[in-house]
Amino acid sequence: SSVDHVKEGDTVMVTWVPRNGENQLRPPEATTLDLEDGTQAVSRNVFTWADVTIASSSTRPEVEGSTVAAVAAHGGLDEIDTVCDLLIDDGGAVTVIVEMAASDDMETCLVWPHAMIGSDGIPIPGKPHPRWAGSFARVLGRYVRDDGLLSLGEAIRKMTSLAAGRFGLRGRGYLRPGSAGDAVVFDPDLIMDNATYAEPLAAPSHVRHVVVNGVAVILDEQDTGARPGRFLHTRS
Repeated sequence: SSVDHVKEGDTVMVTWVPRNGENQLRPPEATTLDLEDGTQAVSRNVFTWADVTIASSSTRPEVEGSTVAAVAAHGGLDEIDTVCDLLIDDGGAVTVIVEMAASDDMETCLVWPHAMIGSDGIPIPGKPHPRWAGSFARVLGRYVRDDGLLSLGEAIRKMTSLAAGRFGLRGRGYLRPGSAGDAVVFDPDLIMDNATYAEPLAAPSHVRHVVVNGVAVILDEQDTGARPGRFLHTRS
């Protein structure tokens, strides 16, 4: 297959996929993708194509939520061909979910005193990873209340002051005079995430109020429509 003009090589692709400028999805000094070399390179990775779920594809939304292996089998194509076709059709802007983490490793990291709690969920259409809507409620409901891995205070510290301090976000991470008015009111006995791979944007339960920069964005568990958030710059 000839595969030209893909702007950004996905991180699950082979190592020779370039990553800057107006890129081409091809090995250096080649005119076509060497499928045999590509397949061998991917096979050395820590996942299989059955572990890679398509989260967002603007040109083929029908494949969102399906694995690359399933899409390839349905279309009668090789997995590498399937991935390259998707990248070409979407101009490289395909996002995926790769299952490659172990729960035990994650829990070990979670309790490390210097580990912060956050999410790199991507706010995109389609079926993004449920961590976007569920990360904080998952920690508070499962790992704090149900499993007892962390105390409530330690979990909140990791989510707020520890993270704000590490990234130099002045005026954030604390509720005190002079700080930004950011606050979340929730029921620690009932809070739980509801986001799943099938419904990744489902809101958590029992988050009563959310205040951002002094403005309520969630009030009595209802979205107020206010959008007072802004981009934060790191300050030394």
